Amino acid sequence: MRVRRTTAATAALVTVMLLLLSSAPALAFPPDTPPFSDVDSSTDFATAITNLEQSGVVEGYGDGTFRPEASLLRAQMAKMLVGGLGLPVREDYPLPPFADLGPDDPGNLYPHEYVKVAKDFAITNGTSATTFSPYLAIPRCQAVTMAARAAEDWGLSVPPTIESLLSPWGLFSATHEISANIAALNSISYGLHFETDAADPWAPMTRAEAALLTDNVMKTRAGAEITDLNWPGPDGGYSTAQLIANHFPTVLRPPLFLPLELPAGFSEGDMAALGTALSYTPLGSDPHLGFGGAGGASGYGVGFTNGTDQVLLAVNPGADVGEAEGEETPTTLEGTPFYSYDLGDRLLLQAKSEGQGTVALVASAGTDPDILTAFAEQLSRISWQMPER
Repeated sequence: MRVRRTTAATAALVTVMLLLLSSAPALAFPPDTPPFSDVDSSTDFATAITNLEQSGVVEGYGDGTFRPEASLLRAQMAKMLVGGLGLPVREDYPLPPFADLGPDDPGNLYPHEYVKVAKDFAITNGTSATTFSPYLAIPRCQAVTMAARAAEDWGLSVPPTIESLLSPWGLFSATHEISANIAALNSISYGLHFETDAADPWAPMTRAEAALLTDNVMKTRAGAEITDLNWPGPDGGYSTAQLIANHFPTVLRPPLFLPLELPAGFSEGDMAALGTALSYTPLGSDPHLGFGGAGGASGYGVGFTNGTDQVLLAVNPGADVGEAEGEETPTTLEGTPFYSYDLGDRLLLQAKSEGQGTVALVASAGTDPDILTAFAEQLSRISWQMPER
């Protein structure tokens, strides 16, 4: 039977993990107090919507709704991305070259000034040299293209050829498929339901889907670089990051989370030994990869040891780490469910979202919870950009 830990150290660890996971586009946890009357725990991408509202990027409608399933307009997508990037917008900007925006309202920056900034920062080119089609519903592929362009200033990894990566939409448009590939490679489009609701790249993007894209773009700004890793050894963790990256050349990449620094005395551990200690069985020849799910391995794990304690970081597995019979009601802090268990043979802390993924830290029996706290404090989202060594 699993027993939930309630120690102060575990509570501190949960709080640290809460801060970490709030920046992870792979996980969509329901907000504690939804900002809109039509957004609740069952709403797709509720956390992204809440993040944007709390950041002042979206306000919703005057009746208190967000209308997450409604189609998003092209002008609204421009406004959302410009707001998400924090770009300055002022009424005294020259008007954009698009005649179909209509008369400019000097008391309202939307749509003219937002579209102007989006054009100046190469987020959009318009539908022609003189038209923007501001009030047309934006197709998913156009929205993804705009999102990829919006994030390009943060050093996105770009595939050298179209064959080097295919987004879940495959080959569908000479205009948009490369941007879709870049978005997939860099987790900008991560979380969209490509197999179901978002299968058609030309169908209108919903407001909830656009919130997810914008939230993902915003998170690219906070990520660290591979060169920021500082682990014991000559390459500071670069080779491990590279091994993980090499596994995801043709599938949608999950966010890359790794600790920037390791607690004193820890170095990367032998994953085979960790498999015995922590009930983790890697798949294939690369010991860092595993978590079998539909279509193959969907996540990765990295293990660490100080010679006595073993710690596994497991990111986006296809199933819960340490799953057992008798699911327990989770501890919930600020709306995020965390499962913290002393399993007897190992200590487990995991944050889970149905259908979206899990991030977990697993430690061998007897490990001081403060060690997990130290790992959690160092976890950072890492850019997929792989510099030459």
